[in-house]
Order: sequence, then C-alpha cells, then structure tokens
Amino acid sequence: MINHATVTSSGVLRPTQVEVDLDRLTANYRAIQAHAAPATVMPILKANAYGHGLPQIVNMLIPLKQVEYLSVHSIEEAITCREHGWTRKIMVLGPIPPPALDLVAACNLEPVVTDKETLRTLGKISSRRKKKILTHVKLETGTNRQGIAEKELPAFAAIYKRYPLLKAHGASTHFANIEDTTSHEYALYQLDQFVTLVNRMRKLEIAPKVRHTASSAAMILFEKTHF
Repeated sequence: MINHATVTSSGVLRPTQVEVDLDRLTANYRAIQAHAAPATVMPILKANAYGHGLPQIVNMLIPLKQVEYLSVHSIEEAITCREHGWTRKIMVLGPIPPPALDLVAACNLEPVVTDKETLRTLGKISSRRKKKILTHVKLETGTNRQGIAEKELPAFAAIYKRYPLLKAHGASTHFANIEDTTSHEYALYQLDQFVTLVNRMRKLEIAPKVRHTASSAAMILFEKTHF
C-alpha cells in the first residue's frame, strides 16, 4: 500500500491511496522479459516509478536476479535506488547538473550523454578519480529533440580517446512515433539510421557494447529493435 499527499487546485492537501499488487507486477515483468528474450529488459523507474512508488518497486526488483539494469530520469532518483539497496547497474536518462556529475562516479551510475561539455567533465572526473565511467550515447535518428548527429560523432570520439577510463558503453535512440500502428515507415527509417550511426561509432573506435532502442511499444511491435 502506497500513500502520498496530493495538492488540490485550491492548495488543500488531500490524501491519495494507491494499491499495487507487487506479485502481479513481478509476474508482468517476467512475462515481458520472456517476450523480449534473448534481449534483456531494463525497467524504467522515472517519475516515482510512474506513480507506483520508487522505493517499493526497487525492493520488488532486487530479488529478480535477471534484472541487470534500472533506468531513472534524474540523479536524485538514482541515489534513492542506491539508498534502498539497489547495487546493480543504473542508467540515468536525463541531464545531470554539472555540480552533481561527481556523483556519477561516486554512485557507479551510467549517464546518457548528448553534449560534449558533460562528456568532457565526466572524462576529467574519471582521470582524477582513476575510475572507469560508463556512458550511453544517445543518437539522433529523426526525433530531433535530444541526440548526437552523425557529423558530431568524431568530436565525441576524440573526447573518449582523450580519457581512457571514459567509455562509450551503450548507444540508444528515441523513436518519434513508434506507437503509430497505421504506418511503420518512419520507425523503420529511424532504426536504419540507428544501425548506420552505430556502425559509424565502430569505425571511430568507440563501438558500444550494448544497444537499446525499444520502448514498451517498440518491444511489442518491432522485434528488430531487440538488440
């Protein structure tokens, strides 16, 4: 049972109650993992685990040894996961303020990077701490929101090569309209672009070890997105 206070439009606190069956949620995860196999499913726990309660869901996932990664939006959410006993990998999707980047190394986090300044700062931290930092490169394939375009990859590769302990561990992208079941044309175009950009990373000698593109809809609709 999860209880949170919410605020009404008049500013009055009102108790809210959400009941979550953790056994059924566990069964749901196992069903999704079976559908995606042999790919591995990474639960996304941003926004208080989509309202389910971040600490409660972390505690539910800890016994599931097949869950290798969690993903959150913010550094604060990542720290909450660590404080509640999650010792495995955490990917941070959202931007991390520069003063908080040291926490990436301190808490063994794996940030998604989209700008050179953040990457350069992480490289300096890895050198200063003499500690490997794994990052995930978000590639621009057609959503035109956040992401690294092909022409930018050489500059990013140069930063990785300057800091040997800074690694381009993963590559990802974001589909613009993957839920559109009337036409898959643009989603397939973006997937082709992703493959092209990953090949470009390989030529630049920053080949990612993991690739992840499948949102919930992509996982269900497009087996090709299962890497």
